[in-house]
Amino acid sequence: MRLSIKSTVLAASLVASLGAFAQTTAPAAPASAPAGMKMQRAERFSPEQRQQRMAERSAEQAKTLGITAQQRPQWDAYVQARHAMMQPMNGADPAQHQAERERVMATNAAQRAQFMADRMQEHAKKAQDFATATKNLRNSLTAAQQTQFDQMGGFRGGDKRGGSR
Repeated sequence: MRLSIKSTVLAASLVASLGAFAQTTAPAAPASAPAGMKMQRAERFSPEQRQQRMAERSAEQAKTLGITAQQRPQWDAYVQARHAMMQPMNGADPAQHQAERERVMATNAAQRAQFMADRMQEHAKKAQDFATATKNLRNSLTAAQQTQFDQMGGFRGGDKRGGSR
């Protein structure tokens, strides 16, 4: 089973990596776009705003769960691992992303494949760290906290907010 999970994570990472490298710059919104059209995800929040929002959400969740002082080390490890999973692997700066993309695209096919494999291994490590931190946190929670934690969302399926469609 462990190999299956790793294979799934690696496959998902490969698909995401290939999609990221296959794209050129994002197309500009048409001039006639409706006023209510949603902004691109990257345009909605600055990196600082995203960090602030993640910190606020983590604090809200800790309060909702009633994290105790004894549970705090497991909670902090969980939050750190969760945030690490959400960080762009090449930095949040679009110029930095573009420079890295150009550097990678200037290499040969074998080097690009190795770059993607290395990235997938980094992502798989972060995913494994997150899984371990989640398990350790859940094991430190009371039965009532576990039930609440399980219902908080995340990877339960359904829509992006963790609910069902």
